[in-house]
Amino acid sequence: MAPERLIRVIEVRWFDSEAIGEWQKLSDVTHVLEEVITVGLLLHEDDKLLLVASTYDYATHSVNAAIWIPRCCVRELREVGSVAIAQN
Repeated sequence: MAPERLIRVIEVRWFDSEAIGEWQKLSDVTHVLEEVITVGLLLHEDDKLLLVASTYDYATHSVNAAIWIPRCCVRELREVGSVAIAQN
């Protein structure tokens, strides 16, 4: 069995970005700053970014539903637990 490492499970409250995917008149462009919550495995953390994933596949050592969250958008970060995953 491969050695394991502990991965923190976190809850992040952060302000989400919004993209506009169609042409709009400048006067019609609006944005409401939305605070969102992401809960998942903290796979990477540095002074600029967090990488959080919801799913880890032990067989393939792959992740799914991952998101890079800019630290400048984070309002609150809280550890809610940890899980052991195999290192590849």
